[in-house]
Amino acid sequence: STKLQEGGSVTMTCSSEGLPAPEIFWSKKLDNGNLQHLSGNATLTLISTKMEDSGVYLCEGINQAGRSRKEVELIIQGEQSEID
Repeated sequence: STKLQEGGSVTMTCSSEGLPAPEIFWSKKLDNGNLQHLSGNATLTLISTKMEDSGVYLCEGINQAGRSRKEVELIIQGEQSEID
C-alpha cells in the first residue's frame, strides 16, 4: 500500500509483457464491488488527491492469451490538525 497526504499527487505506472503486447488499463474498486475505469494506458496520475481517492486500484494487462492483474492500495491521509 502507498500512503499520501491529502492534496498531494501520485503517479502509478504499470507494465505488462506478452505477445501480442497487452493493452493496459487502470481501474478503481468501488464499494459495491464494481470497477471504475480510469485510464487506458500504463500510467495513472492523481493530482490534488482527496481522502475519497483512497482505495484499491487495479492495473490489468489484457491480450488474446489472457489477462493479468495487480492491485495496489492507496491511502490518502487528511491534514493533521495542530493543537496549541
